[in-house]
Amino acid sequence: MKVLEVTVSQTVRVNLGDYQSTDFFVSMKSEVEDGEKPLDVAANLRRRVAHALTNSVGANFKARGKDISAKQIAKTYGIERIEKT
Repeated sequence: MKVLEVTVSQTVRVNLGDYQSTDFFVSMKSEVEDGEKPLDVAANLRRRVAHALTNSVGANFKARGKDISAKQIAKTYGIERIEKT
C-alpha cells in the first residue's frame, strides 16, 4: 500500500469570557512525492499546523487588546510547537 497524500488537522477552543468561546481550526494537506517518507511529510505538516494555529489564536488575542506570547498560547491550549531542525 502506497500513501499518496497526508492531511493534518487540529482544533482549539478559546474561552472569550462571559460564557462565550470560539473554535480555531487549521487543516493542511500535502501530497507525498516519490522518495519521501509519509511520516516525515506528516511531521512537517504537524509543525506547520501548530504554528498556523498559534498565530491564529495570537491574532485573536491581539485583536481583543491582549498581549500573549506564542509559547504561552501553545502551553495553555496544548499546541505542540516543534521547531524546524
